Amino acid sequence: MKLQRPDPGIDAAKSGLHGKAGIFFNAGLLEKGEPRFDLQDLDPYLVFDSRESMLGTLENPTLDLDPATPSTLDVITATRAGTATYTDPDGNIATASADTVRVDYTQGAELTPTVFQRVGYTDFSQNWSNTNTSDVAGSGYTGEASRIVTANSSTAKYFISVSSVNAVVYTLSFYIRRISGSGTISAYHGSAANGNQTDITVTSEWTRQQVTFTGDGGNILAGVRIVTSGDQVEIAMPQVEEGTTASDFVANTTGSPKFIASATYGPRVPMILVEPSATNLLSYSEDFSVWVKAGEIETTTNFTVSPDGTQNATKLELTGSSSGTDGKISFPVSTASQTHTFSVYAKKGSHNYIYIWMAITGGNITRWINLDDGSHSGSGTATLKTTEVGNDWWKIEYTFDATNLYNIRLEVAGNFISTGTGGDNVYIWGAQLEAGSVATSYIPTSGSTVTRAADDLVISGSDFTDAYNASEGTFYVESVTDSALGARYIFQASSSTGNPYSNRHTVYYSDHQNLQRVGVVSTKDNASQFSAFPSSSQFTVGTLTRSAFSYKTGDFRFSTDGGAELTPSGLKVPSPTINQIHLGASHAGTVSMNGHLKRLIYWPLHSDSL
Repeated sequence: MKLQRPDPGIDAAKSGLHGKAGIFFNAGLLEKGEPRFDLQDLDPYLVFDSRESMLGTLENPTLDLDPATPSTLDVITATRAGTATYTDPDGNIATASADTVRVDYTQGAELTPTVFQRVGYTDFSQNWSNTNTSDVAGSGYTGEASRIVTANSSTAKYFISVSSVNAVVYTLSFYIRRISGSGTISAYHGSAANGNQTDITVTSEWTRQQVTFTGDGGNILAGVRIVTSGDQVEIAMPQVEEGTTASDFVANTTGSPKFIASATYGPRVPMILVEPSATNLLSYSEDFSVWVKAGEIETTTNFTVSPDGTQNATKLELTGSSSGTDGKISFPVSTASQTHTFSVYAKKGSHNYIYIWMAITGGNITRWINLDDGSHSGSGTATLKTTEVGNDWWKIEYTFDATNLYNIRLEVAGNFISTGTGGDNVYIWGAQLEAGSVATSYIPTSGSTVTRAADDLVISGSDFTDAYNASEGTFYVESVTDSALGARYIFQASSSTGNPYSNRHTVYYSDHQNLQRVGVVSTKDNASQFSAFPSSSQFTVGTLTRSAFSYKTGDFRFSTDGGAELTPSGLKVPSPTINQIHLGASHAGTVSMNGHLKRLIYWPLHSDSL
């Protein structure tokens, strides 16, 4: 009963969960745009014994929660006092009524990235650096400027520094020809602290060279390296861009990344949103006119359309008439000494940088965020995440130790300096400060702090007992957690009487032994317990995880994301008193998954019977 990870180079149908009879359910049964289980997606050579068809069994689970088909969620009893927000099919932040299941339409898979020409001066006029090299203007190539670079010693380099986003893949490309010498020439790339090089073949003819590398969230170096003193090359049309393939050259003399093409995404994916209770500690989340102003700054409310689809976002603008003006808005806060997360939506206006400052006694935490591409830099210990949410809006999430936090400040900023120019403006909306290491769904406030209640989602009574088989069964679940701290329950099937933990099935995320892993627990009468963490079951926060769990007397099986199948023997199944299943939390509504459920399917048979 192994859940296999799809090989991106083959048909996705060759991934699933299999047992003795060869059941193979396609990871694609939950792929975006594939809301229903399609037997035609199953791999033909592993699915069915030639003497006996299993079609009827496979296509008829007794429980199938599929957010793409809302009627399948009718069996869920949702309890949540008060309203809460979610993302609707159009990508707008919307409000859900109390006691409802929130189906959150998350961003589809990125098909192509947003692409920028990240070399600020492709004409070599500014910001290029020499290490053991000298350079002079060349004769040019196809109408673009070129530069002749001479090595003055070994390990000579000619390069420019460009911004990057952490973990994003980039391609460096340039045209180059050899003028003299025969030594090794390399493309120079990588972090400013530890540049790397990739050897390239350079002849006397112009050729375009390209290499790929991964950004680290800071500035990266891009250029050429010459290893033999006296060797000369001529280079032209340098480009650094997102992705693995060099696109047509784009000239740039702005000193900043120049937009080439917008990201494209697959269709939005409906998932059940499950979150614990949270409080927005900022009493004004949208009306920034009541935040404290300092310096030459102005706020214009209801200026443009916000991520909720209405015209209620604020323009934040420097009002000074000369370069070097400084202005900020701030909100005083007082928090407990623990980890907190600040989040805000921001969009470039006439300017593309916003500066966020956490004022903390004894030291500040600062970040400059580029609203063109989400890159950032700053000082102080914090984790910053930027997510593009559509219509050029970015959600900025800023997690830090809030010891003695007393002020949150927002500024229109210059390029990695604390001041801008009069008239510079950006747009802001939806500020939130909450305890914990995760920015949860938006909680609007207007004059006081607001607490969103936890989601309590349970299937009980005949809706569950008619589906559940106490003696054997198989669960399959796809989920995403936004937190790696502690235990995060994906689901728990338990008893509603006595001690629910004495008889239970639980699949959960955990930081077990300092590893982010997915585990399973089954207990009978609080005694015979099967508890396991497959060695290869590590997960990544914010990434879809697929887990499968099958049970019967003497045979438990568990696999996640293609990890080795665990098959311990001699174990008993829980007593038949199990009569409910909680989604994304324990029976008590605690240890919330704090994330999304994409699909949960249950068959009343062990995998070797399917």
